[in-house]
Amino acid sequence: MPKFNFNGTLIEAPDYAAARRIHAMLRPAPKPPAPLAPAPVVVTVTAVLTPLATFLNRSLVRFGIGEVVKLGFTTNPAGRTAAFFGGLTWVAASGSNLITLENDKGNVGTGRFTCKSDAGSVKLELRTAGMPPQTKATKQFMVVRPSGAEMALAPGKDTYHRVGKPSAGFKGAIYLLPKDVSFANTELREGAANYVGTGIFKRGEVGYQQLALPYNTIHPVLGSWVAMNGGDSLATGSKLDGEDTVKTETSVIGEGTFTWTIPWFVRVVGSKEEIRVIGAVHSVVTDAKGNMTISKAGATLHKNINDPSIGGAPDW
Repeated sequence: MPKFNFNGTLIEAPDYAAARRIHAMLRPAPKPPAPLAPAPVVVTVTAVLTPLATFLNRSLVRFGIGEVVKLGFTTNPAGRTAAFFGGLTWVAASGSNLITLENDKGNVGTGRFTCKSDAGSVKLELRTAGMPPQTKATKQFMVVRPSGAEMALAPGKDTYHRVGKPSAGFKGAIYLLPKDVSFANTELREGAANYVGTGIFKRGEVGYQQLALPYNTIHPVLGSWVAMNGGDSLATGSKLDGEDTVKTETSVIGEGTFTWTIPWFVRVVGSKEEIRVIGAVHSVVTDAKGNMTISKAGATLHKNINDPSIGGAPDW
């Protein structure tokens, strides 16, 4: 029987076709391709900052001095904990002098910070706890001081007037700006101010001697600080917890002006640093008939001398 050579292998068979079939059976079966390794899952991390003072349309990239903000994170895909990354911790990459940063124990990627008294930019990084640390998320924000303040007539409060006397008064609500942050962890007080008077209010004139003011004509430094409430981006900003009594009365009828420019100071609760926000102008104008217009920091009230009396104890 003839033999056929297939690459050095001799196959004995009746013919070539039969030898080829035999050779094919002798070859090892081809190995199946190796399975492809699954692509690694890429997990992205997003920093989450949650201020304690929440209100509609408030900023999440600007925080008022004194604000307390919680720190956390989310992942995509969802559900990864800090342990998935070997632990996570927050670090102030810049602006560390503007905040007090606290991490929760255990490198769990949560914590909080409290804004101090100075304004500026802060950059936080969420880093892995192992060495070398890797930054998984960043967040940049601004710490802001009050940019201004204003007053409005306190709603629901009586105004003040005594018929037959040049007199006017109101309860004023004080607000700190800007409106999109909170100054709830601050407090406010007024400073000292001399007055400028003309006409019946000119120093030495009869009207000057008969002013019915609670502290004569020099505005004193108020010894007590008054707390602020949280912000309100749709209304007027962070509100003082209480009202200011704005009032002037004299027995003398005639033209005159009386003006105080009273410094308003703010500080973070627990801090001794006083920040001057504005000089709140307290203005009184009387005409020859004894009608009076009184205003302070944007709030204004007018009383004609013969308007009915209004406002009494205990409000006034």
